[in-house]
Order: sequence, then structure tokens, then C-alpha cells
Amino acid sequence: RGCWSGAAVASLAAASLVFVGGLISVVLRGLNTPCACFGEMELFCSGVIGWCHVIRTAGFAAVGLLVLATGGGRWSLDWLLSRVRLAKG
Repeated sequence: RGCWSGAAVASLAAASLVFVGGLISVVLRGLNTPCACFGEMELFCSGVIGWCHVIRTAGFAAVGLLVLATGGGRWSLDWLLSRVRLAKG
């Protein structure tokens, strides 16, 4: 892997999992906390933080872990750079 993509994906997945822990804490304590994670755009979930927010963020972490486990594939910068290196000889 090049361009630190593995480390970047691992860091983002770890941060997402820590954030999931914080969201679960908010839900279990029954805090009435609005979510402004995506600004005015409410991606899948709306209103105060609830289980929808936990599931959404866990899904983001899962995608990050999947990319970490399988690599970025043909859409990654690493793949493109490896093809450029191969073409140069």
C-alpha cells in the first residue's frame, strides 16, 4: 500500500469506533443532544442522537475496516500509482 492509505483508513475506523462509544453513552444516559454531524444535511438520521446515529456511524467504521482488510481496489490512489509505476517499467 502506498500513500499511507492503510494507516489513514485504520485511523478513521478507530476514530469512528471511539465516536460510536460516545454515541452509545449519550443514548444510554438519555441525553437530549441534537446531532449536527453533517450540518444542515441530515444523513439518514434526524433529531436528537439515537440508535440510528449509532448504527450509521458503526456502518462508516465497518466500511473503513472492510477497505483496510481488502484494500482500496481499482478506485484507490494506491492502485492508480501502482499502474503508473508498472507502465514506467
